[in-house]
Amino acid sequence: MSELRSLSTQLFSELTTAGFPSKYMELDQAIRQAISDFPGLKTDLYPISFDNLLELRVALLLSDFSSLFLTAGENMTLCGPSDVGPGWPTKFAMPVEQLRSLGVLVNEGVPAIRPGLLFCNDPTDAALFHQLRPLVEAGRLMIRPRPILLGSCAETNSKGGRNFRVIDTDPNAPGDAWVSREVLRPNDSIPVESAGMSRVSYSEIGTAVLPYLDGVSFGEMAKILDDETDSLATFRRGIRETIRTAREEPESGTDVFNDVLRPATEKVQRDFQAIRDKYLPRVAVVTVGAVALSLGVATGIELFTAAGAVTSGAGAATLGLIAKEYSDYRESFSKLKELPHYLLWRIKRRVV
Repeated sequence: MSELRSLSTQLFSELTTAGFPSKYMELDQAIRQAISDFPGLKTDLYPISFDNLLELRVALLLSDFSSLFLTAGENMTLCGPSDVGPGWPTKFAMPVEQLRSLGVLVNEGVPAIRPGLLFCNDPTDAALFHQLRPLVEAGRLMIRPRPILLGSCAETNSKGGRNFRVIDTDPNAPGDAWVSREVLRPNDSIPVESAGMSRVSYSEIGTAVLPYLDGVSFGEMAKILDDETDSLATFRRGIRETIRTAREEPESGTDVFNDVLRPATEKVQRDFQAIRDKYLPRVAVVTVGAVALSLGVATGIELFTAAGAVTSGAGAATLGLIAKEYSDYRESFSKLKELPHYLLWRIKRRVV
């Protein structure tokens, strides 16, 4: 955790500056390696709004560490190698036939593709970042841009230039290559998303009612979570067992969810009522909310992070295509139900 805390605070110190993308690329490989090495429970968040960050409040209970990607907002920034200096990858992993199917230019087996960072960092977000600082300093949260691949389209546009196709990548894959989502490696950092906002097909394993603390600052929540580690221990063990079974014995995933995780969430509900009463003298408005939360396996992953293509005047650099190192993970979407290693948490609704 100390390594993740150090990297998170270094990145956070540049969050509202022009040097943020450069700092991220300086730390990129170290961040992905540290997340991969971290033995605790991990979640990823891709919010479409920073209004209440319900996903984050839930993720703080589901995991020991979360990545919050700057995907919310209207003014998105796109950076590439020519914009922020060194540190960019020179290799990526994605089947060349998949690139061709997306309309990406491939010349003699070499795709015209380049890495990029996509993020929104509006001045109005500064107050939110201030609220989240205690979670960063506690080593529970990292605020990150979204790493992507930009493929130069094979067909020219109406102006005679080429648009870019935006392709999602796995932000936590260790090593010196960026790995596209189509290369289906096990994701030990599991996304938390709201139903109705997903770009991913989904086969549900089970659903339970999960409490969360509302009306309390994220700084206060970080202290409460530190104080109540023992209260959450059974719940976290249930999460680990359910995730392990879903990957290793998928036919038993639903049974373990119902037999292990559901009773653990019921215990957390009782514990949270006691936690609320304990902290009410200090935090007068703390309440216990609840959501219907499901765990499931992706049965198809949409590859684009933006609708259509992105127009850019920058030239498309080419990176070396590697495939052999990741051949074990190159499974088609049609087989994903039999190989359920890409898991997701989904918030289905608030429970009144």
